[in-house]
Amino acid sequence: MAIYTAECSHAFHFSCVISHVRKERQLLCPVCRGVWRDAPLLASVRLQDEGIKNKLSSQRHHFVEQVGSKKLADYEKMVTEGVKRPDSQRHFSKKYENGRSYAADDVKLVSPKYVTRFGPIPEEAEDFAMDSIRVEMNLSKEAAVISKGPTHDTYAIVLKVRAPVLPQARAAERRAPIDLVAVLDVSERMAGSKLELLKRAMELVISSLGSSDRLSVVASSSPPIRILPLTRMTPQGQLSARRIIRHLNCSRAATVGEALKQATKLLDERRERNPVSSIILLSGSQDESRLPASDEANRRRRVSPDSSTRFAHIEIPANSPEGDHFAKCVGGLLSVVVRDLRIHIAFGPGSDPGEITAVYPITQNPTLFGSDCTRLGDLFAEEEKEILIEIRVPASMIGSHHALLVKHNYKDPMITGKLINGEDRTLIVPYPRTAGSGSPRIVRLRNTFITTRAIAESSLLIERGDVDRALHLLSLARALLLDSGGSDHTDEVIRDLNTRIGALVGARSMKRHLRRHSDLYWLENAGF
Repeated sequence: MAIYTAECSHAFHFSCVISHVRKERQLLCPVCRGVWRDAPLLASVRLQDEGIKNKLSSQRHHFVEQVGSKKLADYEKMVTEGVKRPDSQRHFSKKYENGRSYAADDVKLVSPKYVTRFGPIPEEAEDFAMDSIRVEMNLSKEAAVISKGPTHDTYAIVLKVRAPVLPQARAAERRAPIDLVAVLDVSERMAGSKLELLKRAMELVISSLGSSDRLSVVASSSPPIRILPLTRMTPQGQLSARRIIRHLNCSRAATVGEALKQATKLLDERRERNPVSSIILLSGSQDESRLPASDEANRRRRVSPDSSTRFAHIEIPANSPEGDHFAKCVGGLLSVVVRDLRIHIAFGPGSDPGEITAVYPITQNPTLFGSDCTRLGDLFAEEEKEILIEIRVPASMIGSHHALLVKHNYKDPMITGKLINGEDRTLIVPYPRTAGSGSPRIVRLRNTFITTRAIAESSLLIERGDVDRALHLLSLARALLLDSGGSDHTDEVIRDLNTRIGALVGARSMKRHLRRHSDLYWLENAGF
């Protein structure tokens, strides 16, 4: 049977779409309600009633005039009412403070089995995943000695994991559909050229999204306002989003923190979910927004270890950046090329004996993993992650040959549930050196290990309710760093530990204060 693929990428049987046009008397996609402006099927339908043709043409003309005359406050209504829903669901909640769910405003997905285009041959898609998605893994050139004992020595090394580049020709086809919430800083400091750059960045974001992706926009005014609900980026959805962005103005007061909370609430309350969700913040200075420090090499991306939602922060520079670099950055933030990556580390065949005692992903809140499985989660295109490996070697084997066998598997982002086993890697462990060797890299690696292990193990103690031991462990790590001598990196990690210790001491004091007041209340009302 003949298939007709509309300009919004939805495919229908030719006879069905002809019947739909004759019955509905309009050029709207029955799936996404997108307007068909280029509909060659009309030539073959041979409609007898010329009045129908005039009405369809008038409808298209009226739609263009309507969009051109809409004000910013009316765009939301136009977008939400463009999708047929029960009248009880046709409400748009702007303010976060009202406590209503945002799920009623979400535009539904195309189908539970997400697709970004029609017609991919399964064999072709699988071959592409196997041949092109190659995760790079390399060991650092340095290994730092952590401690020396009479029976064994302990040292640390870093495994670097890098996601592959997504070919531009296949980018729209190979990445997983995404639910994206863009939080826009519209404070006074963004006035002028920065606001224009912010609009340009959002134009790139909108252009990078396909019909299976959904976008929502939250403006960080006071209070924060959601100016676009989760809307599929069909041609009509992109048009609405662009017109909203073009009418943005700066506000005197801005609450970026509250806007981020609203974005998180929006994603948490979704009724339907794309496989990938992300929050992207476009703002000026990071310091003014009170955001955590980020690594430029990772394009200011952050992800919570216990959440599937990614967070990305793009600073709007004072001067106009290079277009290609900016577009590449935005594209990378939207393209998940590896899902649920898992790493298995062991000593390889032919290696001298040793033991992998712990594995720590280097993140803001590291967690302790065993060598049998380290879960890194989803990776964007060209994203880099680092894993800290603790190795224990018998004292008699110091200076001998050691090699790690690294295995990994992941899920293909476009083939749901398909597990792909990557190529095994044998990596040679470099000769370990002490911090006294004078190498800044060795000192930095040792400091990173001490800090990461202390934070990870103290987090486990806090979960068990042993706050005193957690404080003691963090204090010991700080003392070790103070004895290692001063450097920029040492001072930075010490400040981080001081912040964590201060927060933990404050939480413990508050808990004791509440407990004391609770005991006094019980005594006063005991009735002795």
